[in-house]
Amino acid sequence: MRSSSIAFGDRHYEGNYNRLAIAGDAEITNSDVKKVYCAGDLSISKSTIGNLKFAGDLEADSVTIGTIKGAGDASFSGLCKVDNCVMVGDLECDMLECEILQNGPRSERVNTTSTPTWEGVFKGETFENFKELALEGEIEFKNIILSAPLSTKTEISCDNFYLFSGLTFGSINAEHTFILASSNVHLDTVTGCTVEVKKEFKPGKEFKRIRKNGKYNNLCSDNGIASVDNIEADNIYLENTKSKYICGINVVIGDLCIVDRVEYQDTIEISHKAIVNEVVKT
Repeated sequence: MRSSSIAFGDRHYEGNYNRLAIAGDAEITNSDVKKVYCAGDLSISKSTIGNLKFAGDLEADSVTIGTIKGAGDASFSGLCKVDNCVMVGDLECDMLECEILQNGPRSERVNTTSTPTWEGVFKGETFENFKELALEGEIEFKNIILSAPLSTKTEISCDNFYLFSGLTFGSINAEHTFILASSNVHLDTVTGCTVEVKKEFKPGKEFKRIRKNGKYNNLCSDNGIASVDNIEADNIYLENTKSKYICGINVVIGDLCIVDRVEYQDTIEISHKAIVNEVVKT
């Protein structure tokens, strides 16, 4: 039989519960709980939680959780699975599997005083970034959507990559890459099937089909020039882009592009408002 509990002060729970509301530190072990609300440090091990909201530090070991909304530092050890995880704070894990993993709240009214650091292996369906983040680990997601700066030293590899903010790191390897042109974009290499760098973003059918938390409307860039040294893809469409080398099957060089060398296989279009030093048909 399930029960509910409202408690103040330190508590230990073990068993089946409908709802736990805790003000203070708490430990939950070998339990099945539908809803947990905790203001204080929380430790969970070998348990299944339906919905977890916490403000404080979290330590989790071998847990399965439906939804997490947390503000504070979190540590996941063992195999941990979360359907939808929204975090504000430092995060470390051995391996955390999430259908949706989100850094930071979507609201502009919520400000964080420091840049959180995430360490470990994060994998799943969709990763969304709404606040500045330092990633000292690996993200293995099908879809990656960045709406705030991300710093990382590893290559980002995924199926669908969307960049709506500044980004400075090595390379992107994705089936489809969209970059909102900005002077804060500095990349070494982008490879894949389709690469688009544009001044405007309008959510299309493919983007709308992605499972995600955020609501994304039409976006416009700051009219700056994105810097991508090397671009290699089957289909390439560029605006406001500076590049050293471009190689593709079908290539469109749009307005305000500056390119040293372009190699194409089938078709090429070059705007009269672009500068291209060398064009080679392969």
